Amino acid sequence: MKNPLIPLMLTLLLALCGCAGTRYAEVGGERFAMISEKEEQELAEQARLALSRIAFQLSPAEKRAINSQQPELRFIYSGDRFGRAVVRWVFPDREVGVNFEGEFMTRHMTSMIYTKGKEPEVVDFRHPSAPQKEKIKRVPRNNNPKRRKN
Repeated sequence: MKNPLIPLMLTLLLALCGCAGTRYAEVGGERFAMISEKEEQELAEQARLALSRIAFQLSPAEKRAINSQQPELRFIYSGDRFGRAVVRWVFPDREVGVNFEGEFMTRHMTSMIYTKGKEPEVVDFRHPSAPQKEKIKRVPRNNNPKRRKN
C-alpha cells in the first residue's frame, strides 16, 4: 500500500521552492516585488558596461576598482520591480555611478551615468589671535551736500 504522505510532502516541497524566488519590500505600508539577487548582479554588470563607455574620464585605478569591487547598491521601489536604483563606487576624491529608473531589467528601464567630486572641507586659515575685520560704515549716497537736486 502506498503511503499518502509522500505525495503531500512532495507537493509542499515544490510549493515552498516556488515561493522562495520572490522577495518583497515594504514601502509606506505597501508591499512591492523586488528583483532577485542575480538580477541585482546583472544590474551591476550593466553599470560597469555603461561606465566603460566613459573610460576616458576614469583613472586607471578607478577602472580597476570598478571591474574588481562590488558596488554599493541602493533601491527605492515604487511598484512591483519598478522604481529607482543607484549603483555606485566611492573613491577617495569622487564618486562614480549609474542611476537606473523605471521597470527593472526591461527595455523600459532608463539609465544615467554620473560622477560627483567630493566637496572640500571649509578651512579657516586665520590665526586664532588675528583681529577680526570690522564692519565698514556706509554713507548714504543722497547725503552729499555738494550734490543738487533739480
